[in-house]
Amino acid sequence: MPSAGTKGYPGQMKSLLILAAAVLMPGLAVAQNTPHPPHINQEWNADHFRFEYDDGTCHLDYEYNFKDGRMHLDKHGDCANVSIPRF
Repeated sequence: MPSAGTKGYPGQMKSLLILAAAVLMPGLAVAQNTPHPPHINQEWNADHFRFEYDDGTCHLDYEYNFKDGRMHLDKHGDCANVSIPRF
C-alpha cells in the first residue's frame, strides 16, 4: 500500500514532463534555424544555371534551363534579403 507521501507522484511527474517539453521544444526549433555564415554554390554551363544559398534562416535553390527557358525556385525560411543572380 503506497504511503501518503508518494500518492501524488504520478501527477507530479506528468506535470514535470509537460513543463520540460514546453521549455525544450522551442529551443530545438530555434537551433534548427540558427544563422550561420552563408553557404553559396553556383554552377552554370551552356544548358543550365544553378544557385544554392543557405545561411541557417533561408535555404534557397534556384535553377534555370537555358534550352527550354524553364525556371525552378524552391525556398524555405526568411529569404527576403537574398537576391538571385540571373544570366
